[in-house]
Amino acid sequence: MRISVIKTNQSQTIFFGLLIKFVLGVVNLYVEILRCINISYFYPILLHNLLKTRTMRKILHLNTLLLLALFFSITSCIKTPKGSTEEENKEYFDFATIGTFSLSVDYKLKFNSPIVFYIYDEYPYQTSPNDPDLEILKPNLNPILKGLATNFGKYSGVVTIKKSVTQLYIYSTTIGVPQLLKSSFANNTFTIDASSTASYMGVKSATLNFKSGSDATALNAVLPGGYTTLGTWTSSGRPNYLLSPDASISAELINVVNASLPEAKPVPTYNPQYITNGVSSALRVIADATVEVVFVHEGASYKNVLGYFHYPTNSPPTSIGQINKIIAFPNSSYSGSGGSLVSGNRVQLQYWNGTALTNVFPAGTSIGWFIVANGFKSDASINQYAPHYYSLEQFNPENNSLKKPHNVLLYDPQRQLVIIGFEDLPREGGSDDDFNDAIFYAVGTPVTAIDYGDLPVVEDPEDEDGDGIPDDRDEFPSDPDVVYSTHYPAENVYHTLAYEDLWPTRGDYDMNDVIVTYNSTHFLNSANKVVKVIDRFKPVWSGGILDVGFAYQMGVPYTAVKSTTKTSDFVDNNFRYTLNSNGTEVQQSNATIMVFDNITEMGLTTGARPSFNFEIKFNSPVTVSDLTTPPYNPFIIVNKNRGMEIHMPNYRPTDRADYNLFGTYDDRSNPGLSRFYVSTSEMPWGIIIPNNNFDFPIERESIIKYYPQFLPWAESFGAQYPDWYLHRRQ
Repeated sequence: MRISVIKTNQSQTIFFGLLIKFVLGVVNLYVEILRCINISYFYPILLHNLLKTRTMRKILHLNTLLLLALFFSITSCIKTPKGSTEEENKEYFDFATIGTFSLSVDYKLKFNSPIVFYIYDEYPYQTSPNDPDLEILKPNLNPILKGLATNFGKYSGVVTIKKSVTQLYIYSTTIGVPQLLKSSFANNTFTIDASSTASYMGVKSATLNFKSGSDATALNAVLPGGYTTLGTWTSSGRPNYLLSPDASISAELINVVNASLPEAKPVPTYNPQYITNGVSSALRVIADATVEVVFVHEGASYKNVLGYFHYPTNSPPTSIGQINKIIAFPNSSYSGSGGSLVSGNRVQLQYWNGTALTNVFPAGTSIGWFIVANGFKSDASINQYAPHYYSLEQFNPENNSLKKPHNVLLYDPQRQLVIIGFEDLPREGGSDDDFNDAIFYAVGTPVTAIDYGDLPVVEDPEDEDGDGIPDDRDEFPSDPDVVYSTHYPAENVYHTLAYEDLWPTRGDYDMNDVIVTYNSTHFLNSANKVVKVIDRFKPVWSGGILDVGFAYQMGVPYTAVKSTTKTSDFVDNNFRYTLNSNGTEVQQSNATIMVFDNITEMGLTTGARPSFNFEIKFNSPVTVSDLTTPPYNPFIIVNKNRGMEIHMPNYRPTDRADYNLFGTYDDRSNPGLSRFYVSTSEMPWGIIIPNNNFDFPIERESIIKYYPQFLPWAESFGAQYPDWYLHRRQ
C-alpha cells in the first residue's frame, strides 16, 4: 500500500493545471453543473477549508479555492465505477489500533466453584521497594478485563486490546487457583490453560547434582540449618513422597476457605477471634493418630517452605533451638507459579521418636507449624537464613505482641479437618494480614484423636442475593441481577476517537476536526452476560467549523434496550434527533445512541470539557459478543445532514446513512463488498487512539508529519510501529 501525500510544490502545479482546464472547459462543464446533485454539500466544506487555511487573507488563494471547489463538485459528483476486478480485489488497511480477540480460560479445576479473575495486557507485578525478592501488584495498573470462570474454572469470551499487545496475564485472588498465569496466542485467540506449560510463569532450574537426574536429597534426612526431611523432592520442590491419589478438594471446602480467609481482608479487622490470646495454633493429638497435610492454595509471590515440629503438649519448647524442624512441602507454590503443586497434593506427617521417623503420633503430642518465607532456593535447597515464622508466636521477630501471630488454625466441623493459614511477611511492615499466603489443611485419623476444643470455627459462605455466587466473590452481593463490573479500556482510563469531517472528500488529515474520549463500564451477571452499561464520552477538541454531532451504535437490536438515561453537564438546547421511548434513535435496527448534536457549541477551544454519560439497561441480559465492546461503532454526523455519517474504516454505516454518498469524491466504499469509509488516498476519516492523552496534530498539519511512524505503520498494514501514537515528532 502506498499512501498518497501531496507536497506543497506539487499542489501548486496541480492547481494551475486544473485552473486552465476549468477555464477552457467551462462551457461544456456548465451542463454538468445542472446535473450534479451534491454540489450544495461542497460549500460548507469550502468554508471549512478557508477558515483552516493560514493564507486565507490572500485573495488569489481565495479565488483558487473557489474555482477548485466548483471544479471538484462538478467532476467528482459522479460515482466511481464499481465492479472492476482490480477494485474489488484491492486490499485497504483498516487503521485499527485496537482489536477484539477471543479469550479462552481453563483453570482445569476438580471442584466447581466460581473464580473471579482479572486480565492485564502487561506483566502486572513489580519489585517491592521494601524487598528485592518480593513482587507486588503495580499500584497504578488497572486490569483491562474482569471475568468470572464457572463450570470447573472455564470462561469463554472476547477481549478488546491494543494491537501491539501479544501477551496477556490472568490474575486471581480467589483461593484455589494460581494467582498469575500467562496466555498463549494462536488463530486470533488468547488461551490460558492452567494445565499447559505455555501458561506457566516459569520455574528456575536447580543447579545441584540431584539423584535420578532431578531429585534433590539430603543425606540422613538432615539438611544444613537443622532441617529434617521426609524424603526427596524435584528441582521445582515437588515432594517425591506425595501420597496417591490426591485429596479431594470440594467446592464447599473452597467456598469455606474463601469466606474465612478472603484476599486483602485483614484478619485483625474482619476476624480478630482467629488470633486472640489463648487461641491454639497447634494441632493437639489426644489419642494415637496419623496426620496428613494437604496443599490447598498459595497466595504469595514467595516460594515458601512449609514445615512442622512436634513436642509434648505439656512441655512446649522454650527456645527455637529446642525445635526439630521437619520439612513437609519444600516449595508451597502452584504449578505455573514458581512451583509444581496442585490443590489436593498431600503428604504423610511423621513423628520423630528420637531414633527414627514413624507414621503414628502418640497421644499427648502437639504439632506446631512454621514457614520459611521465600526459603526455597533456585538450587532446590532451603535458605536457612530466610525469615522463619512459627505457630508458637513467642519465637516470631515482631516487637508488638499483637503483631506476633503469623498463622491461624480453623476447625471445619462439617469435613472434620483443620485449615492452616500463614502470613509470610513481617507484620510490622508490608503485610496485608490476610493470612492466606500459604493455605493447607490437616486431618487426623481417626478424627476423634484430635482435640478441636478451642479452635475457631470456619466461616460459612454467604450468598445474600441468592444468585449462586458467594458474597466474597460478588461485587454486588445485594443485587441478584449483577455479580461484577468490568471497564473498557480500563477503570478510569479513556481512549481517544479522532475524525476528519470532510468525507467523502479528502481532508487535510490533521485528524483534529472532532476529538472525543471514551470509557465504559459493563455490569454482568453470573452467566457473564451484560445487564446494563454506563458509557462515558468527553469531547476534547473541535478543529473544524462544521456542525458535527456524535453517536454510537451497539450490536444488539434497539428492542433489546429497556431504557437509556443520559446525564451531562452540557445543556443541548438544539438537540435535533428523534428518539424512541427507550432512548435509542428512531428508524434504526440496532440500538443507536445519540450523544450530542453539535460539537462547535461546547466552547472546547476556550477550555470547556463537558461530559456525556449514558446508563443503558437491557430487557434481558445480552452477550458481550452480541453487544460488541466499547467504543462499539462510533460515528459523527456532519453539517446537520443525518445521512452523512463518518465511521471508522470498514465499520458499517447505520440504517440512516445516505448510501448515495458511498463511492463519490474520494471515497472508495463498496457496500456490496462490505467495504466502507476507505479513500483514494488510503487515509482514514476516523481512527481510534488507545491513549488517554493523545497529542493531536496542530491545524493543517497532517498526522503523517506529526507522527513520523504513522506512514510506515499504515504502509505495513500495522506490522511496523504499532505504537506510533506514542512517538510524535520532536
